[in-house]
Amino acid sequence: RNDWDIKKEEIVSTHGVVTVLAVSVLAYTDPGDGVITMPPVYYPFRMTIEHNNRKNVECPLINTNETYTIDFDLFEKLCAEEKNKMFIFCNPHNPVGRVWTEDEIAKLGAICAKHNVIVVSDEIHSDLIMPGHKHVAFANACKDALPKYLVCTAPSKTFNLATLQTSNIVIPDEELRTKFQSILQQHFTPSAGALGLEACRIGYTECEGWLAEVIDLIYKNYKNFCKFIDVNCPGVTYSDLQGTYLMWIDCTTFGLDDEALDKLLRKHDLFCDAGTLFSQGGTMHTRVNLAGPEKMLNAAMQRFKDAYDEAKNA
Repeated sequence: RNDWDIKKEEIVSTHGVVTVLAVSVLAYTDPGDGVITMPPVYYPFRMTIEHNNRKNVECPLINTNETYTIDFDLFEKLCAEEKNKMFIFCNPHNPVGRVWTEDEIAKLGAICAKHNVIVVSDEIHSDLIMPGHKHVAFANACKDALPKYLVCTAPSKTFNLATLQTSNIVIPDEELRTKFQSILQQHFTPSAGALGLEACRIGYTECEGWLAEVIDLIYKNYKNFCKFIDVNCPGVTYSDLQGTYLMWIDCTTFGLDDEALDKLLRKHDLFCDAGTLFSQGGTMHTRVNLAGPEKMLNAAMQRFKDAYDEAKNA
């Protein structure tokens, strides 16, 4: 699907990608070392780093009218600092929905190779790419300057199999793989379950047609939500959905602080992830899950409008 050739021996199966983040932090860094992230980003990145006594070193994405790009100058400056040993990369990016281009990934890889920074590339949403975009696997983009890296994949987002706790981690470098497996065996259950592995096999070998339908549904839901917001909630903006099933919405126009916004949305039975969870760049944002039936999303849209109207009329 992604024109990416891997070898069987490079794959390590685990219970989940969040577990992999913890294993990687413990295997490749020491207490006090820095791990680079690009907020606003999936909050277990930060939590895993900090819970293991490492420093979450942030290279915030540049937000221009809800279009997100990478601050390469700051990224290189951070990679050049000796204490920063690892970079956790999110592609496609959760929550802003960017599918990074080959050139962007290659530039990140070259900087990490130059400064000996290990890359953990979280590509768990890589099967959920919207029309007009293409996922590029980390190794394919970085052929000219490839740092030491591992890639996190899983069937959990693609086929809604999270409760079966199965992920497949690609670690081509034998030394990195040995360190990873050692920590995995010391601190965690060192293998995915049989049911999860079989579900993974069935998903990848028999369910491409189903996945195509899911992507069509997600994209239709996204376009419908965009149209609804544009008509009914003037001033509310949102990022371009290139990948994932998550809509990143800027609610600054509500005129509230973050705590009040979260309370208002919950009052209207909208249980979204508050933007502040995702660190820098998340203030006054909320993340909406689009992976559901159209009827369910239509009801959520109306409740979002009700919350908007209450805020604007207060």
